[in-house]
Amino acid sequence: MTTPKNTTLLYADIVGYTTMMRADKDDALVKLEHFKAMMQSQTEAHQGKVLQLHRDYCIAAFENAADAVACAEALQMNFKAEPAVPVRMGIHAGEVVVEKDNAFGEGIFQVTQIEKIAIAGSIVLSKEIQSQIADNDQFALESLGAFTFKNFEKPIELFALTNDGLSVPESSAELREEQKQANQKRWLRALQLFAGYLVAAWTIIQFVDWLLKRYEISPHWTDILLWTFIGIIPSLLIYLVHQDRINQRILLRREKIIIPLNILLLFGALTVAYGGAELGSITKNISFTDADGRTVTQTVIKPEFVKEIAIFPFKQEGGTDSTTWMSRAIQNWIGFDMGQDKYLNIQENFEEEEVDKINAAQTANGLYYIDGSYRVLENSFEIKPTLRDTRNGAIVSQRIFRGDDLFTLMDSISIYLRQEIGITPAQMKQSVDLDIKDYLTDNFEALRYFTLAFEGKGKGNFEKAVELDSTFVIASWIYASSLYNAPRGQLEAKHYITLAMRYRKKLPFEFQVATMLLNYQIEGAWDKAEQLIKLQLELEPNNKILINQAFSFYLITGQLEKAYALQEEVYERFPTFDNKMILLGLALRKGETGIVEKETKKLLKSYPKNLQVLQLLAEVYIQQQEYDAAKATVEQMILIDPDQEVTLSILLDAIIYMKANPDYVDKLATFEGKFRHQFDESITEFRISNKVIWTRTENTSGWYMYSAGESILVPVALFSLVYLKNDKGEVYAMKFAAENSPNLWKQDSLIWQAEEMLRNRWYEVALKAYEAAIAKYPDHYYLYDAKAHIEYMLSKTDAEIQQLYQRYVGQYGDVRIWIEDGQLFYKRPGESRRILRPISDTAFMNLYSYNLTYHVEFENGRVKGIFEQKNDFNNQSSVQPPNMDSRITPIAFTLETEDERVSTIIKDTLDLSKLNLSKENLAGYKIIPYVNSLNAINFWFRQDPVNVSVDWSAKAYLGGAGQYSAKNGEVFRVAYVLSKNELPSQINSLSELERNYTIINLPRMRTITIKRKSEYK
Repeated sequence: MTTPKNTTLLYADIVGYTTMMRADKDDALVKLEHFKAMMQSQTEAHQGKVLQLHRDYCIAAFENAADAVACAEALQMNFKAEPAVPVRMGIHAGEVVVEKDNAFGEGIFQVTQIEKIAIAGSIVLSKEIQSQIADNDQFALESLGAFTFKNFEKPIELFALTNDGLSVPESSAELREEQKQANQKRWLRALQLFAGYLVAAWTIIQFVDWLLKRYEISPHWTDILLWTFIGIIPSLLIYLVHQDRINQRILLRREKIIIPLNILLLFGALTVAYGGAELGSITKNISFTDADGRTVTQTVIKPEFVKEIAIFPFKQEGGTDSTTWMSRAIQNWIGFDMGQDKYLNIQENFEEEEVDKINAAQTANGLYYIDGSYRVLENSFEIKPTLRDTRNGAIVSQRIFRGDDLFTLMDSISIYLRQEIGITPAQMKQSVDLDIKDYLTDNFEALRYFTLAFEGKGKGNFEKAVELDSTFVIASWIYASSLYNAPRGQLEAKHYITLAMRYRKKLPFEFQVATMLLNYQIEGAWDKAEQLIKLQLELEPNNKILINQAFSFYLITGQLEKAYALQEEVYERFPTFDNKMILLGLALRKGETGIVEKETKKLLKSYPKNLQVLQLLAEVYIQQQEYDAAKATVEQMILIDPDQEVTLSILLDAIIYMKANPDYVDKLATFEGKFRHQFDESITEFRISNKVIWTRTENTSGWYMYSAGESILVPVALFSLVYLKNDKGEVYAMKFAAENSPNLWKQDSLIWQAEEMLRNRWYEVALKAYEAAIAKYPDHYYLYDAKAHIEYMLSKTDAEIQQLYQRYVGQYGDVRIWIEDGQLFYKRPGESRRILRPISDTAFMNLYSYNLTYHVEFENGRVKGIFEQKNDFNNQSSVQPPNMDSRITPIAFTLETEDERVSTIIKDTLDLSKLNLSKENLAGYKIIPYVNSLNAINFWFRQDPVNVSVDWSAKAYLGGAGQYSAKNGEVFRVAYVLSKNELPSQINSLSELERNYTIINLPRMRTITIKRKSEYK
């Protein structure tokens, strides 16, 4: 039951009842019974109702104030008689709630506060009651002054009933002092309770934190508990100060708003902060099939509980240039070692300035980053790692480590840094913690070579590192990755990934997975690779290396949607500028030009001079065929960075061309196709996408190219690509505009099938396949080399071939030649191994680099060496095999002759093509070439139909004597080579000469001597 707010309430209690009980319990009980009886009888006699009568206090309600005051007066008179009871009373009007035997509410609490001002035998009234009985002459009142109560919105004036026989409280000043002291006690008690709360809360948090770590439950609960304890402090303080009233369920209006709002805001904030967070176990089990076909279950840390830590190169203090490589070595090795910890994700960065380090570390979203310094002493090393605060670069922890074993020092530093980061001993035990010597290398020189190669200072250093330590898995793995991603030689990539797989179990689990992934990709096991990628992303979804591997895989396999979805997840976790640009680039690739335009314009508000954003916007305009806007955007880029004018002007040319030739779209099909690089095994694909050309080389993300002419494509900047056509108007190759020679050759399955047959040594069917390929692509000079190789192999028995190969096996300087699986291999340090495929007894071609052939050097009838010869193709229109006139680069030479006319003509020219050697000129002559030059010497001449016999000098640089005859009506050439002192170096192939003539031995030429037959011996 709830009474009206103007219900008059009488509150009475026995003063000092507890003391009375201690002094005389029986007497106290008698007085208590008298108190209860009188309260009950007098209340009823004055038309009131007892709401609550417990122990030594009573609450009664009356319909009007006069009845309540009269009842109080009557009660005090009765309590003066024996057995006398010391009772104080307060009267006030307010609302009260009655539930069973309990009475509470705002009115109850307020009357209790007023009653505390009274003394034994007195009655204190509120101003509200006084105003109701002011006209009643039977009541005499005296003001006690204004009092401030916490539960009243403003000060309230109190009055004492001064009728005869009643006591009157002391002066208001004294009462207010008592009230002040009471308030101070209340606040002191509240502060004491609050301090106890803080201690209890901290104890609970520490205990819960221990439990969470003990049972590997989300540490977010610690944060939630902490913020809950902090968040309820406003409501808690209100309660602690006003607990007497609030325990009576009496809340002021502002408290009714503040407390629920406090709870609601706290709940909302926690929901926003942790609503999407993982609140269960911090680990999960992942099952997968390893490379041996076994099902393996691995416990991993869920990604959001892994700490991101950036690590930077260590600076050398003193020392010499010979030890600067250790800067990266220490960074790499500490990073590798710490990377074994399940709770850490180490990101290597290379910034040197502190501001740049802070920015990079903040991008990595970590609390800390690591850098430091080192010194190389006479017989030891000194390393000083530093843990810094990502927010400001302040030093969190720093320590000096000294010792004569670099690997042991880095192990110790790794443990120290993990402890300082906050990884507990219990957590450390959950991760494999192999010593650097156990899973990387214990060879100091191998470490040096690896570090140099890792810095891009010679890929051959990877090989040296592995040669020094064949179990150096990381070196084999990274080298295989660089070979595969170039691609610079799949044979070499397979060799090193096989080596890495052999020793992969030395590595921590995450590195084993990465090694298996690369192995699957190199082997072309795409399904297994994709399954493993999904596993990797579950293991370390924030690991940038793994993300890049996933991107590479998805783009290689044409899974654009998966690449986009992956980048969306990355950007959601790390909303950085770079990640946004990658996402927008993928969106453009999907053809979502409207979205990209909108987002780039938003970015320009924050980065108005960012060339990367402007470039993306320019590409959007081009694809939307808004050429004026595209042109204006590119011109804006040039204004911002005038140094880019040369390269960006290429794009401007394309924009101008496309605007002037709207039918360019109809001609895009000309550019489509797949083109093989002549320098390595890369294949670049060109295809129509979004009304422009999209091009992608294997293992790259790709880019757009735009028409700048009927046969010209340009990317956003840097270079132009020119397509070459044969006499039939068919595209057969592509070259960079700044070069004269083709760089890429158009191919299709016809050539790929022919090469596959050749690799499998199916020579009969391969010969037919190459003949078909040559018929379709007569301009592809390298097809003739392959055909010549097949014909050579068919002309020999296996025993003869193996005998030939055995003749060339050996080490020639830094070149190694060996036989493996019945094939002849050639290897230079830092370069991919190549299979040498003979086209003669002394000349070889290969399928790795189309532009190279290999020739054997003899000295005194014995093999002295084998050298690469680079084919030079200076051709503006089309190649004309088999003669390949455009491959010749004439230079100066000397000539001796008895024919004054011929001598004069040759001395005045640098090019024998200017010498008209007719049938009459050549009749009766022998040509004995013998040329010496520091550069490759090539010369050629065209003649009238004539039979010419040429004998090669017995002093031939590359082999013994021999002869050949030119066919009627065809061009032949004599070429060649290098100074013996300048070996090894590139030489020009004569493979087409060998295809058409019987000669296979090439001379070392110094002079050309023309003599009559009669004089030649």
